[in-house]
Formats: sequence, structure tokens, C-alpha cells
Amino acid sequence: MAVQSKNKIPLIVKIFVLSVLAVVFIFPVFMIFSKSLMTQREATAFPPLLWPREGGVHFENYVTVFSIFGNNDAGIPYMISYFFNTLLVVVLSTVGVLFSASFVAFGFCKIRFPGRNAVFMIVLATMMIPSAVTMVPLYVIFSTLRLTNSTTPLWLPMWFGGGALNIFLIRQYMMTQPKEILEAGMIDGAGYFRQYFSITLPNTVPILVAVGIGAITGAWNDLQGPLTYISSREKYTLTMAVSMLSTDVSLNINNTPATMAACMYLLIPPCLLFIFGQKYFIESVVMSSIKG
Repeated sequence: MAVQSKNKIPLIVKIFVLSVLAVVFIFPVFMIFSKSLMTQREATAFPPLLWPREGGVHFENYVTVFSIFGNNDAGIPYMISYFFNTLLVVVLSTVGVLFSASFVAFGFCKIRFPGRNAVFMIVLATMMIPSAVTMVPLYVIFSTLRLTNSTTPLWLPMWFGGGALNIFLIRQYMMTQPKEILEAGMIDGAGYFRQYFSITLPNTVPILVAVGIGAITGAWNDLQGPLTYISSREKYTLTMAVSMLSTDVSLNINNTPATMAACMYLLIPPCLLFIFGQKYFIESVVMSSIKG
């Protein structure tokens, strides 16, 4: 009995630590949700309230969000336009990341050429370059191409490599695949493109899902890009619109609950995405760490 109780102690400690960490991470989300259901006076009260008291919860704050920015010339609320702008960026960015990163990873993993390892090390070294260093050169390039004040600069770079980290993850996963499969394809007359599309891609679905989750989340939450390239109101993304609720004085908005409701709209898609894709995410991490 004493041995069994000693074995339970590490498990109890682990459960306690995980429970505390879960509360720490969930509490900010709970406060955002709670304030989105309050009145303005409750949301700005000090000390902060944990739950609405005056007249119960106010779900109408989630409807108020759509009227804050008004409607465009077609009578459509700007918030809906911002959603479709964001959706366009997310879809094009994700497709670009998945295609270009997997294509480059296939070359580094399955094709032998002089200096392959050296080039791969240079690609990995780019992860140490801060984004602030490339911000001005990228802006100059897009300004020269007359692509500023549009959503194009937010997704077009994703079609040129897809990011060193994504290339690394996909390459590591591809290395776990038996090379005999590709050799059999070569015997049957399959070239590199056929091997990539017909053999390699179908066998890398878990890592592609994991990379896709990261790409979707990154594009959905991106604020620096829209602030850098977009100036027209009708071309805002959701993150930019929500940030304007609390920073743009010209909007003359003093509605904390509606701002919190807008934040909840931003939180829901990434959370659902991770919940339904965590199986593939965990599988890809395990398989990528086996080799390389």
C-alpha cells in the first residue's frame, strides 16, 4: 500500500500543476468573455468584476459590434467586409505556405544536388533574422510594385518558400518516409513532379495539417502587416479593425463590452481550429522528431 501511495504522489503533483497552468491560461479568455456580457460601467469598474451583475448578461453586445463601424456603400456592415478581407488573406496565405514550403522541403529531402546541406543551413539561418529587419525592404518592394494599400502584401510572400521553420518541419517528416516508395515510382517512370504530387504529398497529410494550422493562425492574428500596408478603411482586416476600437480616437468609441465581444469573435476560429486539428498536430510533432 505504501508503494502504491508513493506512485500516486507524482501523478497528483502533475495534475495539480497542469490544473494551475490551465487556470492561468484560461483566465484571460474568461475575463474577455465576461466583460463582453457586461454594461459599460461594469466593464470599467474597479476592482474588476468577474461576472455581470446589473440586469444579467448582455448578449446584444455581440450585435452592437457590427454597427460600430457603420455600413459601406452597398449597405453591408464594415465588420462583414473586414471578415471577408481576413478570410481572403488567410486562404491565400495558407495555400501559399503549404504548397511552397512542401515543395522546397521535397527538394531538400528527396533530390540530391551539390551543396544541398549548405543551402539548407542557410535557409535555417534565416529564422534568426528579426522581422523588423526585413520590414522596410519589403515595404519598399511592394511600394515600387504599387501593391501597397491592398491585401496582396499580406499573402504574396507566403508563396516564396513558406518560411524556414515550415520547410524544416515538413522536411523532417518527409525523411521518415521509406525511400523505397519513391524508387518504385521512379522505376514506373514517375518524375520528380509526379513523385511530389502523387506519392509524397498524400503521405505527409499530418504535418501539412499542423503547418496549415500555424499558417491560418498566423494570418488570422496578424496585425503588423495590415498596419504597415493598409490605409483605406474598407480594406481593413479584423485584427486591424479591433485594434482601432481602442486606439483610434477619431472613431469616438467608448464601448468596452463591444470591444471585448469583437475580441471573442477573433478568438473563436483559432480555438476551434486547434481543437479539431490537435490530433494531426501531435502526430506530426512526434513523427518529425523521429529522424534528422
